Amino acid sequence: MKPARLLAPLALLVFLAPGLAPSVLAQKGVEIVSISANSIKTADVNYSGDKRRTPPSQNWMEFEVEFGYRPSAADPKILEDLNFKYFVYIKSLDKVFSGEVAHMHVAEGKPRYSVMYIAPQTLSFLADGKTVQPSDVDPVAVQAFYKGQLVAETSSRGAPKGQWWSSKPNVPGVLLNKNQTPFSALYWDRYELIKPEAR
Repeated sequence: MKPARLLAPLALLVFLAPGLAPSVLAQKGVEIVSISANSIKTADVNYSGDKRRTPPSQNWMEFEVEFGYRPSAADPKILEDLNFKYFVYIKSLDKVFSGEVAHMHVAEGKPRYSVMYIAPQTLSFLADGKTVQPSDVDPVAVQAFYKGQLVAETSSRGAPKGQWWSSKPNVPGVLLNKNQTPFSALYWDRYELIKPEAR
């Protein structure tokens, strides 16, 4: 199997289409503002040990969601939990890659951020030697859930109407949350806390 090549560092921003009102349910006040897709290098951590174990950095696919939370008078000021489901369509593979991240203790206000990733090794395996270009990552959709209830849902610019991902081949479990990546120790003040997995 040939390794996949990710052409040109991806700096592709995928914003909401003009005139597309973010889906907001007033009872929970969650608003998805924008979705962006980027290619970033593996986190560079300084280490003075065995240099033989430091291979060249690879490209990770990063999917970042900006959102806000504006509670009503009856809503809690801090949400105990807020889960995001991501659906990423890669045109050259004609598949949707999905994943879910569970956040906790989300305070009111904005901007707030959630993020998920696709590992370079996974992309290489899935592409099976095909070239993945930045323009292949489109569209992207995100759903937000509070205690199992859908409270916001948005797709990127140019996406078909409705839940377009349900009609595409779906590969679950591919996207990783931040704590499952080399970026786990970084950007703690930017991204919302991730709920620890039950043991």
